Amino acid sequence: MNKKPVAAVILAAGESRRMGQPKLLLPWQDGCVLDAVLTAVSAAPFDDAVLVSGAFRARVEEVASSHGIRCVFNPDYALGQSTSLIAGLNALADDTAAMFILADQPGLSVTLLRRLIEAYQQSDAPILQPRTLQGRSGHPVLFAPALFSELRTISGDVGGRPVLQAHKNEVRYLLTDDDAVWQDLDTPEDYRRLREKDNG
Repeated sequence: MNKKPVAAVILAAGESRRMGQPKLLLPWQDGCVLDAVLTAVSAAPFDDAVLVSGAFRARVEEVASSHGIRCVFNPDYALGQSTSLIAGLNALADDTAAMFILADQPGLSVTLLRRLIEAYQQSDAPILQPRTLQGRSGHPVLFAPALFSELRTISGDVGGRPVLQAHKNEVRYLLTDDDAVWQDLDTPEDYRRLREKDNG
């Protein structure tokens, strides 16, 4: 059986309005928040990886380049996450599944990424999503190529949620005890809390 290719699409175009400064460039461990995410992506067995930039393009793409990850600029980033999702899809080969990764999840682990990739290889499910043992769903979410045409019809700041909802009975959930799947950085309080957890 041929291996089904999987690409990482790192969504890194946001304006960080609630944070009040570029959140992806905030210090984290030995680098910045984006470094932590890209380190995990680079260590996972993806067939391709693309980062979608927008706001703070130059600095974000500089970090991505240091990890050897190619970038696609989304000039429409201010119109919402759906535009970045589509820009990422358009950079992939037609037969490659897309795992959408939020660039503000520095707790993301290589183990989780690898498990999602392996689950897709072994499943016919069109969507894979991690879910904690407490029943909380999160990111990254993987979409099979069969759903790309639907994903391209989305608009606004909603990501892939409309397609996920439309196919909710076909979603395969990957159970995990990793709370990082729902922990992202939107506010200064989020950042403080996750830094304390990481240092704990």
